[in-house]
Amino acid sequence: MCYCYVHVPGGYIHFIDSYTSLGSIWTSDTKMKKEITNRKGKFLQKLHLYKDCLKSRSLSKSYRKMIIRVCLDPILFYSCESMILSRQDIKIYESARLSALRTMHNITRFDQHIYHLNREKLLKIYSMAPALEKIMRRTITFITKIIKKSPKRSPERMLMGSPKLIWKTDELTTALHSDTWNPGYAKTVAMYFEERAMQLYYHAKILESPTNIHDPEQIIRALLGFEGNMAFMSMAEYRMEAPTWMELIMDSPALWERVVKYGQFQPIDPEETEQMMRQRRKNTFPKTVPTDIINGHGGRSAFIRSIRDDVFN
Repeated sequence: MCYCYVHVPGGYIHFIDSYTSLGSIWTSDTKMKKEITNRKGKFLQKLHLYKDCLKSRSLSKSYRKMIIRVCLDPILFYSCESMILSRQDIKIYESARLSALRTMHNITRFDQHIYHLNREKLLKIYSMAPALEKIMRRTITFITKIIKKSPKRSPERMLMGSPKLIWKTDELTTALHSDTWNPGYAKTVAMYFEERAMQLYYHAKILESPTNIHDPEQIIRALLGFEGNMAFMSMAEYRMEAPTWMELIMDSPALWERVVKYGQFQPIDPEETEQMMRQRRKNTFPKTVPTDIINGHGGRSAFIRSIRDDVFN
């Protein structure tokens, strides 16, 4: 909606509250609430069109899952990889996707409470990723492409603080100034990296589940070193000569893709085929740290601090 305009030679410059570009709503306050609501509304409209297919018992479970992944998820998660999101925003995505799970299971919201089918149980029944995992994978793919392939002065690099961003510690000549980052986006990516670090720590250190990752603590240190930027990562006594997250992207792309992008911590058969690998990624997801463990440490921030104390000392 236009609320002001300035007359200039040849026309007017309009100042607006919001506008739509490439199907996304952008607002003057740079908040994502309108766009997320827009995504959810379009998702639910499309879900209504596919509800008979999703409820049909004549279609296989894998086929109905494919309808959600191919026809519905792209609408809901469109452009989320470049958004500044909070945990409250992600809950809106989770709520929308839960509607699709209820439709596929042919139950109502009331039935869900009667039969004690929470979101985690429904996701487990259909071997589907939660919305947070979908967003994390898309975002990590996005920033990996930026770091590896984008020219240093490209527009998308502004999210990552280009052109002053330096990740090779042996080439560091000037400090990385915090004002060269997009602080909101950096905080969002830090949230995703912390989530993956918590999952890996839970798998390898708390559950002591089998894994053939050589040094899980090295990856956890790299992921938890994101928010502190270069001033944090360049301190040898804390980093313990471990690579930074950007160095992992550049120097260990296979490890980065397996552990950070897809969260595949379990031992992997070295002889698995490409098709087996794709199936594993589609149907296997890292375990979320239980709420009682997080609360037992005094909350999420305190739990992350305890992980830092463990892996950095």
